[in-house]
Parts: sequence; C-alpha cells; structure tokens
Amino acid sequence: MSKVLLCTGLEYATQLMGVCAMDWRGTRAGRTALPGNDCNDGTCTAEGLDDALIVAYTVRMDDRNRLSVRRSVAGCWDMMLGSNVRIEAVPLDDCCLSCTIKHDLQALLSSLPQDAMAPNIAVILPKGVQAAPTAEYLREMQLVHDAFQHDGPRIHVQSIVAMLDSSTAKARIFDDSPFMQCEGADLGDESDADVPDTDVPDAAGSGDYDERCVGGALAEVIADADHVVLLPDVKSRGDVDELTGLVEALGSEGCRVHFDVERLTIDDLDAGTRADSPCARSEGSQDRSDEGVSERLDGDAGVPSDERHGMGKSSQAPLTAEIAWASLGQDSLGLSIRSHSPVHPSRLSDLLADKSVPMHIHGHFAVPNKPFSAFVWEGDPDGSIIETVDHAMVDESQYQTEILVVARISEGSQSVAAQEFVDRFQNLLVTHEESQRPLMSWMEQSDTFTRWASMD
Repeated sequence: MSKVLLCTGLEYATQLMGVCAMDWRGTRAGRTALPGNDCNDGTCTAEGLDDALIVAYTVRMDDRNRLSVRRSVAGCWDMMLGSNVRIEAVPLDDCCLSCTIKHDLQALLSSLPQDAMAPNIAVILPKGVQAAPTAEYLREMQLVHDAFQHDGPRIHVQSIVAMLDSSTAKARIFDDSPFMQCEGADLGDESDADVPDTDVPDAAGSGDYDERCVGGALAEVIADADHVVLLPDVKSRGDVDELTGLVEALGSEGCRVHFDVERLTIDDLDAGTRADSPCARSEGSQDRSDEGVSERLDGDAGVPSDERHGMGKSSQAPLTAEIAWASLGQDSLGLSIRSHSPVHPSRLSDLLADKSVPMHIHGHFAVPNKPFSAFVWEGDPDGSIIETVDHAMVDESQYQTEILVVARISEGSQSVAAQEFVDRFQNLLVTHEESQRPLMSWMEQSDTFTRWASMD
C-alpha cells in the first residue's frame, strides 16, 4: 500500500522544496516508473534516488484568460531538476478547481499498476487550495475499491501537510490583499510548449480571481493541515516561537508544527499523531518556553491574572463567561471566549464597523432579540462573514457563545490598545443586569446587525 501525502501552501516553490527536503525513510531500491512509461525506455527516475513519486498540480491563465491546470509527475530529484517530468493538461470540465484535481488524482492513482506504485507519493496541490476535500474523496474511493475489488493499487492518505515559508508566513497571516491564484509563474510549469492546447470551458472560479484575501487563504490551508512545516528555518528562536504560536492558534486541534526540517521524515507526518500531543514539535527541535506563546487558549485556563499579563478583567463581563487571552508574540494575541450569555447586538454592530485591527475569527453566538436563531461567525483580515444557521448545526449544549480570535495589534500585545481590544470582545457579551431585561425591550433594537438579521 502506498502512503499519500497531500501538500498545500501559498507558494508552489516552497511546497516543492519542503517535499524534497524530507527524508523518505523506508524507500525501496530500484526505479519509479512514470504513468504510461516503461522503465526500460529511459524515462524513469535516475537510479539511486529516493523512491518517492511526486504528483504536482499548478494553475496558470491560458490565452483566453481562463484557468489552465497542469499535472506534473516525476521522482523527487527529477521534479527539482526539471528532467524526466511528464506534464499534461487537466480540463476543468465545468467544475471547480478542487473537484477537478481530486477527480483527476484519483483517476491517475487508480490507473497505476500495482508493481509501478511508489511506496510514498507526495501530491502538491495548487497554492491556496484546501486539501481536506481531496483527502476525504480519496479515502472514500479507497473504501469503495476495497469493497468491490481485490486487486489493483491501494493507497493510504497519510496526512495533509502545509508547507510554509517562515520568512513571510507571519505577514501573510494578517494580509488583507486579494489572493491571486495565478500570480506569477509557478516553478516547474514553464513547459507550455510541451502541453497540448485544450479548450478549457468557463467555470466557477475561472479567471485570476479569488474571493478570499491572502490571510484568509493561508488560514484555511493551516486549518486543514495535520502538520505544518516551516521552511526555511527562521533566524532566531523568538521568531520561531512567535510564528509557531500563531500557526497553532489557527490550526485544528492536534495540528503539529515542524521547523527542524533537516530531520523530518515521512514517518513524522502520520495523521494519527494528531491526538498524541497537540503542541508537539518535530524530533530534534528546540523546546519552547512555558511563557507567552506556549500558553493554551482553551477557556479552561480562565481569565489571566493582572500580575501575569498586566491586563485586568472588564467590570461588565458576565459571571458565566470563560475568557482567556495570551500573547502570541510582540504584536499578536489570541483570545478565547466561551459563555452561556448571548452577544449584545449593538455592541457587535460597533465592533463590526471597526476594521482597524486585522484578525481571524471563528465561532458561533446568539443574540437576545433573535431567540430562535444561531449565528456562525467567520472572519479574516479582509472582514467578517456572519451566517444564520439552524440551531441543530451549532452545539450549544455547553455555550451559547464560543469565539476564537487571533489578532495583530500594531501597538504591541501588552499595550493599552491590546487591553482595549480584549475588553471590546469581552464586552460583546450580555451582562447579568442586561439579561434581566424583558424580551420585548430587546425587540426594539435598531442597530445594523439587528436590521440585517431581521431581513427576509
């Protein structure tokens, strides 16, 4: 059975460098055949190289200003050197980019004969494309294969790995500029002359346009990942701690962050390690301090004391709230709010109108004047999106309000501005006194959020 790594990021060159920097432990001697090629015709990978197959997808604009997808297949070093690389165009077929790639990848892997399957296959997805849909699709197709077939190649999606350039990652996390899928030429995608021209139809997402901002695209890539690899190593330990703290705050539970890439092997990138240690580091990496960014942001920590952080509690915080914040670096902080109290719609309207602080937001909440509605809140440096959802879609068994915020404060994470920022989110919650107001008085709210929520 072949192990498959799905590699994502915001730069194709960084993803390729990260894949080729890994130690492919457990490789076998011999050669890796390219699909449709005979190992005896001289088009296979050079002998003596690691027996890992790379399948790389890149996206460019064609002459008609529409998306053009390329699939490149080669061994590790061949892909880096640009030799013996098989490049083919992949039509969009009237579907989105993510669906096009997952369908093509599954078809490619299914077409390989068992004896030509490499033990390790790294799939490099186009920059900014989320990997979770592809991983889920490959797993489902493997289950179907196992149920109805007893021969042919078998694969195991080992994990989703985000490869990030550590020298630019922090700035990009809070970048509100539009994310351009086809910005610049991707490394290894210069061979347009070797690829037949195809009539790519207009499709959703066609054109050099993406509704996300750079920070939003990066946050989605991190949220999907089982592992995040920071390339190259940053110069100081402090920078490593700060960037790692930011990545952990944006990542899913159990996501592992690696920055000692010289010792990173495929064995370190098993999705099964997620539950072992949410804050684990790669083997041989430096231990981080227990102070600052290593603090957990899981509401159970309570509200930090004045002595530890130099910030006090707001007098308007409801007694039922669990509020915690932590510095994630000199100018970044994380804030976690869990409460049985709903959010005050007027104060929410005021906060939404203020776009002075770039931040990422994830959570759900309720408001007292819409007692039968729940709201999901997603935000990135370019703004917020709030959606009304069915109560069944939100787990309110413990909290009516759960919000996680990662923000960049230009004055510093220990400044008065940071204190005011924390207070504004804490003061979103309806206080104990306000909760005693009759329901009809809440119905008279005329703020921006209430008007939006009341529209049919």
